[in-house]
Amino acid sequence: MWLKKTRRKALLASLEKIKEDDLTELECFSYIFRNLSRQFSVICVSFA
Repeated sequence: MWLKKTRRKALLASLEKIKEDDLTELECFSYIFRNLSRQFSVICVSFA
């Protein structure tokens, strides 16, 4: 019985870790995208 519980806890913990990793990747992508769009708008304004 306790083996089932620990296995389930380990599974939930690994799922949480995966979620955290995905979140970090998403944050990284959004940060890069924001910087790129900011630079793009600066370039557009300077050419206008």
